[in-house]
Amino acid sequence: MQNHFFSILISALITIFITLFFNPVYDFSVYIWSYISFSFILSVALRILFLRKRVDILFFTAIFLTWLNFLQPYLRSEKVTHLYRIIPEGFLFEMSFFSALGIIALYLGYYISFSTKVIKPIFKTNNKFNSKQLGRIMISVMFLFISYRFFYIFFYELIQPFTGILAILNYLPSLVSVGLTLIILRKKGNKIVIIILFTFLIIQLFIAVAQTLFIYVILLVFVPFLIYFFERNKVPIISILIVTVLLTPLFMLRHYYRRDVAEWWYGEKTVTTEFLVNRGINIISETYSEGDIFDTSDKIIDADKDTKNRFESISYLGQCVFQHEIKARPYLLGETFWWLPISPIPRVILPFKPENTMGT
Repeated sequence: MQNHFFSILISALITIFITLFFNPVYDFSVYIWSYISFSFILSVALRILFLRKRVDILFFTAIFLTWLNFLQPYLRSEKVTHLYRIIPEGFLFEMSFFSALGIIALYLGYYISFSTKVIKPIFKTNNKFNSKQLGRIMISVMFLFISYRFFYIFFYELIQPFTGILAILNYLPSLVSVGLTLIILRKKGNKIVIIILFTFLIIQLFIAVAQTLFIYVILLVFVPFLIYFFERNKVPIISILIVTVLLTPLFMLRHYYRRDVAEWWYGEKTVTTEFLVNRGINIISETYSEGDIFDTSDKIIDADKDTKNRFESISYLGQCVFQHEIKARPYLLGETFWWLPISPIPRVILPFKPENTMGT
């Protein structure tokens, strides 16, 4: 634990220096928790850089994204807003405080629980598939995703009771991206399989761009670099920089193109895969065919200004505070979780399942 103490101490000192470059608009009691929790984030980064704890990269990605969504907005110089939610400022202290506790709990849980070997993996961790095996598995994953999308588009009423648990299948293309990267790196893969999987991923990239859902774009494009790092123990810095530069204009303009997607996001309009692919191609063509691809100011200004400064993630926590402070629902301290193992089972199968009060 001594290494953890020193890494957190050094991180805290660096964080104090970083505070000089921010001028948060919120009260000190709100934004201080952003800084405190960031010290733990920075501590993980220092362990990776100086102690060569490369396996912690995956944990760093998860804990940093958590901080970025739930605590970084409090450090902005203007108040964050949301189109559909108004959060009283009296709620913000509890929202930031409990978010910070969540970051600290993740840190302690990861390093204490896993370091003491209390948790054992469910599956074997020493399996290493060869290229042919990976090819067969990824083709199966691809067809599973295609089947899911087929039912989602044409027979939605059949899978509607299961959409909550089936939503995880939306991330299968990123798993295919991982598998294809390993097949190429380990070589001796079937060329036809590689072409099929690559074509599938290109189509999914166009669809993700069309829907302006950049988390799917990032998973498709940047996860392979992470896999490359673990497989070859090298960081392809030049390739990462090139891809980052190329994707930056699309990321900056996502809200400009998002104005037209509400029709199919909220079920007002059904769109085909062909439509989304063509729209994705058109967005990419329009972005890169107008000379200076980084001269995006006009389109950004023209986009919906309210969406640029929203706090979608942290606004959900406002509902929890509302239920506690206004509705006087008490913190149940774990009493609601006795039924957690059966929570993934749809109520249509288990109609007597207890009411889901996990949100409070």
